Amino acid sequence: MDKFLINRHSLDLALNFDFSKSTKFELYRRKDNRSFRFIRYDGKNYDELYEFLQDKDNSVLIPPSKRLYPGKLYNVNGKNKFQAISEG
Repeated sequence: MDKFLINRHSLDLALNFDFSKSTKFELYRRKDNRSFRFIRYDGKNYDELYEFLQDKDNSVLIPPSKRLYPGKLYNVNGKNKFQAISEG
């Protein structure tokens, strides 16, 4: 019973999590065994953004910091393409 309560509490936390306020997070999709990584660029964390999104995959091209907008959320899509996430 305790394990069920712990799992239920974890699920409630995940469902009520406000992703718009987080700076870095990763979502995992069990259906096709893929991870989706997101990070918010604050103007100073380019090295962290580069390492987190590229994840040792040299085929992912990340633009230089002067082409990124501070406060914007970025990720790499399934085709290894760097993209900004619209929060509208």
